[in-house]
Amino acid sequence: RKLNMKLWQADAMDNLGYALKRMGKFPQALTYLLEGVKIATNPESEKNIFRIAKFSQKSIPRIARLTVLGNLNLDLGNLHNSAFNIDKKFYYYQEAKKIAESIGEERLLSMVCMNIGNTYLDMNKPDSALAYELNALKYSDRSGFRMYYGLTLIYLGNIYSTKEDFGTAKKYYNESIQVNKDLNNLSYLAESYIALTN
Repeated sequence: RKLNMKLWQADAMDNLGYALKRMGKFPQALTYLLEGVKIATNPESEKNIFRIAKFSQKSIPRIARLTVLGNLNLDLGNLHNSAFNIDKKFYYYQEAKKIAESIGEERLLSMVCMNIGNTYLDMNKPDSALAYELNALKYSDRSGFRMYYGLTLIYLGNIYSTKEDFGTAKKYYNESIQVNKDLNNLSYLAESYIALTN
């Protein structure tokens, strides 16, 4: 705040909100995330951006601001997911998607589509879920952002399991095991094995 770096402040609010959500402190998380949205919604936050490449590979202030705003909306969706509020979860995921599409931010789109797909699965709409999860893989492949690739494969396995296509489900679970091994993502690797045994 003292340095008047508004976009970094909004990003810090996002990180604090995410951490507080993980600790189960939902009201505090919501406060920080909404404060971040307030900052990142204002085009004034495009000024005085130190190390802009963290937010925009092309170093464009508007894209940097909207990337932070999109991530805040994604994390607001994740917060409402943890609080079992499907309507608000879906709203914030859709906002994040609109923002990411408007700037062509495929890393963010990969995460948003993955979460929207899983939301549709929660709503018992496996066909819509499938379309979004396949888009998540596409955006992940195109952007080279693979952090959640293995999780997306687990969600695809879950979709096919819901459709009672257990052979295809098993294929995706096995793919997720290999991807999570390659990425050394032990948390999702464990989830892959658990999904495969169910």
